[in-house]
Amino acid sequence: MAQGLDYKPVRVLKGHKMAISSVRFSPNGKWLASASNDRTVRVWDAYNGDYQFSLVGHSLGISDVAWSPDSSMLATASDDNTACLWSAENGRRQKTLKGHTNFVMCINFNPKGNLLATGSFDHSAKIWDVEGGACIHTLGAPHKDLVVSSNFNNDGSKLVTASFDGVVRIWEVATGQIAYFFSFSRADVPTHPVCYANWSPNSKFVLVGSFDGTWKLTNIKTGEVQRQYIGHSFNDYCIFAAFSLTGRKCIVSGSSDKRVYIWDINTQQLLQVLEGHKDVVVAVAAHPNESIIASGALDADNNVRLWRINPVEENEEEEEVEEEKPRNVKRNNQRKETQSRSRVKAPSPPPPPPPPEPSSSEEEEDEETDEETLQQIQRLQQLQQLQQLKRMTQQEESEDNNSSASASSNSDSGSS
Repeated sequence: MAQGLDYKPVRVLKGHKMAISSVRFSPNGKWLASASNDRTVRVWDAYNGDYQFSLVGHSLGISDVAWSPDSSMLATASDDNTACLWSAENGRRQKTLKGHTNFVMCINFNPKGNLLATGSFDHSAKIWDVEGGACIHTLGAPHKDLVVSSNFNNDGSKLVTASFDGVVRIWEVATGQIAYFFSFSRADVPTHPVCYANWSPNSKFVLVGSFDGTWKLTNIKTGEVQRQYIGHSFNDYCIFAAFSLTGRKCIVSGSSDKRVYIWDINTQQLLQVLEGHKDVVVAVAAHPNESIIASGALDADNNVRLWRINPVEENEEEEEVEEEKPRNVKRNNQRKETQSRSRVKAPSPPPPPPPPEPSSSEEEEDEETDEETLQQIQRLQQLQQLQQLKRMTQQEESEDNNSSASASSNSDSGSS
């Protein structure tokens, strides 16, 4: 164990009824939001884990959640093909963004808070105007598979997207044009789906995770790998990573082996492995001001855990926090269960809409990539078979509740 790095479990936050898909601390450090396949986002006190309120209104599972830079709004991405904006003051939905034709997998604000970026199973990313709710750019044509990650750099001028086609793309936000792109495929190395990509704190590099089981800190212009982080397992599920910049500079990652892994950014040394979850840890977040980490896991767990260096004395023994009534927001107390499928796995989607007729030059390019596309489809089919076996029990238990859940969902959608 590296000296000075000793995270301990201090809270288990209970209340979600299905897999956790995303956890995010608010930029002001006061709150933690957790998104789930149960179609809700829950907001907790970031320090003591007290439950505050829920965001309820999506008709299918929520794949991602994000905070505005001033912590006044939240944004959600859902398998119901929409993204929503919510007030962080009262938990009410303010806007519904429609335009994607398949599951919305990821969402993030730009540093000014006036733009949103989303990525979707429909093979596109979109940039939205927050105030008006209009789509400014659709970044679609180059993506040949689902887009699972979309993040702005620290000045908001560029957007990085990650796709299951194995390519990381850097876009100019003002024009919607590609500035750079790279992949890690070679003649002797198969193309692995890219599951996550985010900027380093100085925006000179991009941290990339893929199904080859590594995190790579990569030069955005050349695609050259500067550092590599290994030890975790990266199988079947899209897993988040986070930069922890309080004290020692670290990279925090979930893992398929039910653990949380922490590496030193510069030395690539594995500093600590956190144990306690009972299923795959797909979601992690690092507090902006304190040495606090949040993590969330899949269906056999359904819980969010808080970890902290040097927790205060009364919190040294891990406590379980059950759901309480919200302190300042009314919420719908009726639990709605669903067979939603979110970004935590590669779902089997409805067929995407037919692409536009290609030009002659595009037809030549398509012929060259047919074989690569077939290989990607075969890999997805293998992943889906594994996931289907693992989730069969859950599906059987949920079938009896489908009709009532559908009725409730329609009611929610109408009220929005």
